[in-house]
Amino acid sequence: MRNSLRRWLALGLLAAWALGITAPVDGQDAPASPPAAAAREKLKSMPFTGKVHAVDKELKTVTLTGRTKNRIFYVTQQSKLTKGGQNATLDDVAVGEQVGGLARMGADGKANIVSMRVGPKPDKNSTIKE
Repeated sequence: MRNSLRRWLALGLLAAWALGITAPVDGQDAPASPPAAAAREKLKSMPFTGKVHAVDKELKTVTLTGRTKNRIFYVTQQSKLTKGGQNATLDDVAVGEQVGGLARMGADGKANIVSMRVGPKPDKNSTIKE
């Protein structure tokens, strides 16, 4: 009697284990990558500042001098460039000028400029009107 009970218990546990592995549970089929991808997208925006090393108007790139290597940023149609508080174009960017802004990494791994200030950072006191 005891051996029979143990045998049925062992078969029941084995069957439950087999069904648990092969039977999918609703809600677990969906991949978990979209939320992870959305979190990575937020991390791909980066502020930048530096001195212009080179400007390529044909490729629409601005290269900044770095400590160990130069960094290349791409100007897109959505990029907003300003110089002296006014709208600017890539033609207004000169080698040696100080720039700063925000870039976002694209799907292709390139740093695309969202916004870029050309020239020195404006003084806080100069923007306050009395």
